[in-house]
Amino acid sequence: MVWRLLSNLTTKMVIIVMTIHLFFINILYFGLGAVVEDGYQSQFIDYVRADAANLAANISGGKNLTSRINMQALDNAILTGQTLFLRILDDKNEVIELVGNTESRSSFIEDFKFGDGDSNIYHIAAQLYDNNEHDIGTLQIGYDESLTQEQIDIAYRRCLFLSLLYALLSFTATVFFGQRITKPIQSLQSLTRTIAHGQYHTKIAIGTSVKEIKALASSIEHMREELVNQANSMEHLALHDGLTSLPNRRFLQDRVEQVINSRQLHFQSNVLMVIDLDRFKEINDSFGHLIGDNVLQKSARRLLDTLRKSDTIARLGGDEFAIFLPNTSMDAAITLANKLVSELSREFECEGHMVSIGASIGLAGYPYDGLRYEDLLRLADIAMYVAKRSGEHVRSYHADLDHDALKRLTLISDLKIGINNNQLFATYQPKINMLNERLSGVELLVRWQHPTKGTVPPDEFIAEAERGGLISALTQWVLREGIKQAALWHQKGWNIPVAINLSPKNLIEKGLYQSIVQLLEEYKLPPHLLELEITESSMFVDPIKANEVLNSLDKQGIKLAIDDFGTGYSSLVQLRKMPVSVLKIDRSFVDRMYQDSSNAAIVSATIFMAHELGMTVVAEGVEDNDTLSKLKELKCDVAQGHLFSKSMIADDFEHWFSKAPHACSPPAQHVNPKLIKD
Repeated sequence: MVWRLLSNLTTKMVIIVMTIHLFFINILYFGLGAVVEDGYQSQFIDYVRADAANLAANISGGKNLTSRINMQALDNAILTGQTLFLRILDDKNEVIELVGNTESRSSFIEDFKFGDGDSNIYHIAAQLYDNNEHDIGTLQIGYDESLTQEQIDIAYRRCLFLSLLYALLSFTATVFFGQRITKPIQSLQSLTRTIAHGQYHTKIAIGTSVKEIKALASSIEHMREELVNQANSMEHLALHDGLTSLPNRRFLQDRVEQVINSRQLHFQSNVLMVIDLDRFKEINDSFGHLIGDNVLQKSARRLLDTLRKSDTIARLGGDEFAIFLPNTSMDAAITLANKLVSELSREFECEGHMVSIGASIGLAGYPYDGLRYEDLLRLADIAMYVAKRSGEHVRSYHADLDHDALKRLTLISDLKIGINNNQLFATYQPKINMLNERLSGVELLVRWQHPTKGTVPPDEFIAEAERGGLISALTQWVLREGIKQAALWHQKGWNIPVAINLSPKNLIEKGLYQSIVQLLEEYKLPPHLLELEITESSMFVDPIKANEVLNSLDKQGIKLAIDDFGTGYSSLVQLRKMPVSVLKIDRSFVDRMYQDSSNAAIVSATIFMAHELGMTVVAEGVEDNDTLSKLKELKCDVAQGHLFSKSMIADDFEHWFSKAPHACSPPAQHVNPKLIKD
């Protein structure tokens, strides 16, 4: 309690001020008292000296000292009360007259200062002279000091009173002004504690005339207003999407749960729909994130403009939206969903580009499909996924759809087990140099031997690996397998480049470059015997990161190829800035090229432009001799397809390689190596 009191600002101010004032009180008391005392003493001494001189002058002047004594004058001096006694001594120091206190007959010692003696009597002597200025005697006078001392004591008491009054006034003023300072500060302290506990809406208003405290209060009020703005902004951000300003997932959940928990709406039909934009990824990859964000904003606006005020739209993330329709039948919701698809299918004008997207929408209804928000969202998502895969655009949930979702989830789970338990195996498809019909390299194609389902096609499990977050583990397995096999062939003297496909997501993964370099060092494989194939869209997921990774790989001597060229949105003008040396034409253009002149024209133009950019061209999907002849005519560099061989496991490939009439082992070079068998 004492410590808390001492820590109080007012108490500290009083202690400090009173300590300072104690010094000034001492100066006031002792200094002023000394001045008054000195004044009274000086006045007393001046008086007695003048009085003694006057009396001596009255007695002096005659030949006979006795005849000059005026007893009446001496008696009058005694009657003033300040003179205690007078003694007249002749020239022989014999007392010839004594007036006043007869007890003062002791030895006479003249005083020079006030209070020299202990008897409160001031002794003073004056010489008596005759007419000829001869010394004829001495006048000794004793003056009473007590009256003057009483005046001095009264003066000291008054000084003490003034000092105490000064101290009291100082204390009162210090407490008064201290409280005027500390009370506003304490109020500010209390208000800042309130702000610290998250109560930002109490305005800072302090009544004070102290300029500095006013400035402090103004600063704290400004801080409070900023905190209110930040809190409102954070609250808005917590419930809204920063890009589209639509409500977010949390806001949607609150809204759905409020409606579900409302007694009035408990038995009404409500519908939740999940919307996924079609072709958004291609637009985002091709034109960049700026246009992609613009598309999302304009899509959100079209959705919002189509809805009722009672409906709630939210952005779930990426290119996914959700809409909650209270008091709405499923038929009405499906009609609205088709209208939304139509709205989203109209072209957008974004930064000078005309783009067109569509949408896949899944719907789930309350209470017949689900009774909780989580269930409705999950079931609507399942319906949306089925709509996207089937191309129907709009699909409402029914129980049979769960089987597809369960199958997909089971496949992802099984694939994870398959990667860890070596259920995957690699096959290799030859690539043939068109100029000399020699082996130019192989492409690794991964296969999955499921323990119960048999061989699972790669177009099924690779897509699921990307959706389920397993593409990184799958790619690492393929890289290790391909580099290890190429190293084994290299040890045999077969310098066969192995091409491995990378997912678009691989290029933005942290550590891809380091892991590839480590595998090359681990298996002692020359970098030029590894070729990495990436799709066009891979370069536009994160162009800066992709370009950085690709340049690092190129500097290592690893060959880079663009796979399935022509199916994306990129162009050779864009690709010339990338460190790629191989371009693979997609099989959709190569297939039946001999019969389709438009396909032939596309392939011809691609080969010409690729050669102009210094790239090697590989044609995929060569199935017949007519196509092969046409490719030779167009001066395609490398062909790959079932005409030469299907993909084979390593042992079968080695057998094929040893029997192939044009197979030979290559010199180790970076571009178009010729494989020449020892």
